[in-house]
Amino acid sequence: MKIHNLISTSVLAMLAFGMTGHAEGADGRADFFANLYANLCMKNIDNLEELHSQVAKSNFQKLPPEHAAQFLRGLDGEAWRVPYQGQVGNFVLVLPAGKNICELYARRANQADVERQFSRLAAIAPPPLISEINPVENSETAANGKTHTLSYTWSAPQAKRKILFIVTTSSSESAQLQALGSVSMVKE
Repeated sequence: MKIHNLISTSVLAMLAFGMTGHAEGADGRADFFANLYANLCMKNIDNLEELHSQVAKSNFQKLPPEHAAQFLRGLDGEAWRVPYQGQVGNFVLVLPAGKNICELYARRANQADVERQFSRLAAIAPPPLISEINPVENSETAANGKTHTLSYTWSAPQAKRKILFIVTTSSSESAQLQALGSVSMVKE
């Protein structure tokens, strides 16, 4: 079975069984972030060209190059604002050109809820893949304050490629971004 089929089946099962259930008292942004992360980045990591094509036909608003540049950090590619409850500005999907990475940004989302949802999605890999948690990283940035990074790697035994899932969060109300999630294919 192809990686895409394994991931798609796993993501759909998690969503169907409420793995991204709405946290009590949450405003829904962390749930929306988790659903976007699962359905766009996780599900399509091995076929980003198809994702790009789907996004180009969607109601997502493509950012002009000068605005996309801040998300692409020197890489070529494109970025889109993703509407949430009829408004845009909180979520941005980024697809760097020629890279095996999908990124999702959230200007505002509850740190604990994002991390909980992320762990539910990435902690358990569909067989025969194996999930491995990587060391947690804490840092401090001028733009986002104290940040917390969680990551998991999925791989098949003796495979030369792995799937790397990362989420970096901040609880600072003045942070430029409170959540950044990425999925990438990496070589060993």
